[in-house]
Amino acid sequence: RMRRILITSRIDELAQKYDELLHGRTQFEHNGTYFEPIKRIENLWREFGNSSTVIMERRKDEGEIYVETEPTDRQNLTIYLYNLYSRLDAGIASRHPSVLLKEVYGLEKILNQDGLKREFSINGRGYRPLKDIINDQLQYPMVRKWIFPEYASKIGFKTCVYCNSQYAVTDEHERGYYQLDHWLPQSKYPYLSICFFNLYPCCGSCNRMKNDDDENNYACIYAEKESEEREVYRFTIETGSLARYILTHDVNQLKIDFDPADETDVITPLKDKMHIDDLYQQFKDTAEDVVWKRMAYDRGYKEPHCKARLDFIS
Repeated sequence: RMRRILITSRIDELAQKYDELLHGRTQFEHNGTYFEPIKRIENLWREFGNSSTVIMERRKDEGEIYVETEPTDRQNLTIYLYNLYSRLDAGIASRHPSVLLKEVYGLEKILNQDGLKREFSINGRGYRPLKDIINDQLQYPMVRKWIFPEYASKIGFKTCVYCNSQYAVTDEHERGYYQLDHWLPQSKYPYLSICFFNLYPCCGSCNRMKNDDDENNYACIYAEKESEEREVYRFTIETGSLARYILTHDVNQLKIDFDPADETDVITPLKDKMHIDDLYQQFKDTAEDVVWKRMAYDRGYKEPHCKARLDFIS
């Protein structure tokens, strides 16, 4: 089954510890490179705001020919980068999922996703989409490979957060055996690429199928309140198929039912895009093993008690 993780005070403490790392209060270095994303975003903002910095934009004209010009909205771009820096400095990277959604709306009022695709050159360093420039400064590759696995292990992730059928574990050397997905896609919201509650360990198959899809409402793996529904879905063996299997011992008779906790829109992409229900039909051998263990457990539990006291079962 898939269950949301309740954000406890312990998990909040982990998020705060992670945020201290982003601020440089706790230093992290790998192969001579220091992890300092907030400082780097501050430098990027100051570069755009400094009149001596040469900022050029490359666009295609109506004839599909590249044209290089100075951006006419440079001040707005500077305001956007300042807002990104100030939000990171204020601790957005450790904020709960509901807060991240609000931050998206706030930043997109200044510069939308099309604006993030625009290509810029800073002091002649080559043209790149603004979203890629931002991602570089946020040092996401360091987070994915060297930093977040420790936190994923402490949160308790063991399987892919979407299909729950593939392992997603971290070993004692803090090596993560999984891919990291972004609940809110990195390609569309680069400023959330290193946010603690936006990083989801998952298998390669689910990561590829989800890709940068944010039109579907994928289930948030975290619950922020005790009162929130925790279970998203479970799988059960269909009763009629179990009876047929017991009679025939034919594993192909077993049918595994996809049982969502609630028929909400978060279930739709899991069924229609990731095909979770079809995936689990391939685990009939595992279901068969569960059936035999259940029957063996029942006999082993009941028999000694029946012998000791004949009326135990009755």
